[in-house]
Amino acid sequence: EYLVAEGAKVFGAGLDGDEGKSLASRYGESRLIFRESDLTRQADVRATVAAAAERFGGLDAVVNCAGIYPTGKRLEELSDEDWDRTISVNLT
Repeated sequence: EYLVAEGAKVFGAGLDGDEGKSLASRYGESRLIFRESDLTRQADVRATVAAAAERFGGLDAVVNCAGIYPTGKRLEELSDEDWDRTISVNLT
């Protein structure tokens, strides 16, 4: 939201389509566009970057701030699947 408030045109991507679309509707598509995308999948990343570049005629900057954490769980309570997904989204 900070970037939009400062005048940037933002193309957001993430797993939470409802939240992203809500945010985009708050600012209007001329300022913020959201694309539901699984950023752990290389094909989704490439498609998202291509869509953003096409929509805005290029990219001036890219900010990667993807991150998840299974809420309500302590580290030692995470399943192998939860751990792998968290590492994949947050680091890979």
